[in-house]
Amino acid sequence: MVGFWRTQALCAAAELRIVEALPATTNRMAEQCALSPERGARLLRALEELGLVTRESETWRVTRRGALLHPEHPSSLHDAALHWGRDCYRHWEELPSALRHASSWEPPRFFETLSESPERVASYHRAMAAYARHDYTDLAEHLPELTTGVVLDAGGGTGTLLCELLRRKQGLQGVLLERPEVARSVEVPPDLRGRLTILSGDLLAPWSVQADAVIFARVLHDWDDEDALRILRRAREALRPGGRIHVIEMLLDDANGGLLDLHMLVSTGGRERTEAELQKLLCSAGLHFLERRGLAGMRALVTATASEHALQRPHEATTQTLLKGVIP
Repeated sequence: MVGFWRTQALCAAAELRIVEALPATTNRMAEQCALSPERGARLLRALEELGLVTRESETWRVTRRGALLHPEHPSSLHDAALHWGRDCYRHWEELPSALRHASSWEPPRFFETLSESPERVASYHRAMAAYARHDYTDLAEHLPELTTGVVLDAGGGTGTLLCELLRRKQGLQGVLLERPEVARSVEVPPDLRGRLTILSGDLLAPWSVQADAVIFARVLHDWDDEDALRILRRAREALRPGGRIHVIEMLLDDANGGLLDLHMLVSTGGRERTEAELQKLLCSAGLHFLERRGLAGMRALVTATASEHALQRPHEATTQTLLKGVIP
């Protein structure tokens, strides 16, 4: 019942930038973080209880685990702590209403609200990039058949997954499709210039792109079935003959995913899905399920292709036209 104590202690430590002030005495840390020494000591004791700091005589030091809260750590979870403790926290107060008033309850406009603050947009996508660096480093190994052509990462944040994939597979060209406020902030890395295009757009609206493969990494769970179906149909329209759609999600079963499913409900109106539910969604979008591959961390890679009776695709753009540069 008191799991939120940990969430809020981590969020406070990240917001106050405690880890960046260490090693230091209590008084020195309090001075750097603009805290009273007595109350700063109380937070440090809580962080020690969580295994994030340790005390040697009068000096507090960061543990290996606690170092993950530093913004400059290669696998930093600083922004993730802010995301869970600040951006998502109050949404859970709406859970009874969301469950009781299914037909009338409106989910928060999470991404629209986030877009009102450039600072929070940047923080959120830094958090998602940290997860992507941890979770998707081996994705290329699970897609051995994807060696040439154009791969489109739909809703791919700042492109961590796509950049890793392009570096592992030199024959690929990449397109990152994201909301305007995100697309504007993405810079193409020097080593991927000429191979990576940033496309600003709306997943629910027609996409001005054609691709040989489309990747959805933890994207469809942001949406209810109606909108997820619309997005999959957009992907189907953008798919070139013989192309494939790759969906990375946690799949619900009797033991896993229930709490995350509730979180998606109250934060975006989305949902986690069973394999059968995802297959049904793919079929409704004119896609044919091909296979499911297990990934680490209770995630799955589900691959589909266009079925024979799917909708007609729009005119195909050439790779050369598509990849001329950054698309506004």
